[in-house]
Amino acid sequence: MLNKNTRIFLSAGIPDEGREGFKTTNRAAVAAAVMAFTRVCAEYSIPFYFGGQPAITPLVWSVAKDFSEEKKPLITIYQSRFFEGSTPREVDYFENIVWTKSIGNNKNDSIRELRKQMFSENETIAAIFIGGSDGVRTEYKMLKDMSPKTRMLPFASTGGVSKEVFEREKIDEIELTESFAYYQIFNDLLKDYKDDA
Repeated sequence: MLNKNTRIFLSAGIPDEGREGFKTTNRAAVAAAVMAFTRVCAEYSIPFYFGGQPAITPLVWSVAKDFSEEKKPLITIYQSRFFEGSTPREVDYFENIVWTKSIGNNKNDSIRELRKQMFSENETIAAIFIGGSDGVRTEYKMLKDMSPKTRMLPFASTGGVSKEVFEREKIDEIELTESFAYYQIFNDLLKDYKDDA
């Protein structure tokens, strides 16, 4: 069970054509995994946070929109002021939106600032990595450096950079590479963080 200040971090992405990880990412698997993760977190009352990647925010929303009112605060979404006015419309649904400062007109510096603030503000007990491109790798490395005790759970089955993270972490959970039964996998992986109150 988590204490009130502890969160799980979701790092996920669906790379655009031409980006690293595009050819190896299983888009359907990414969508299924993100949605299963969101649903299990709701059922277990597990709080989580993520940076609002445009392809991922609608997937989280597609499940979260059916949450009861008391479940909505479980999710915290981080957005950079750099993208203010151009974020997916689904962002407006979330109650806990943290806007991080824009660093001039520099997109990369602004995203770096967002990630630094995310990881500084949250006590991260576990991190989920699904699909993704170089941004997933950056988040993995930054979180690993800032929070070395965080449990890393990369889903190799979704392809993309998360498969690289899986190989780097030398993960024992074989279901993270061979199974697409994501709802059942998350039920098992996250049961120790369940709020039984």
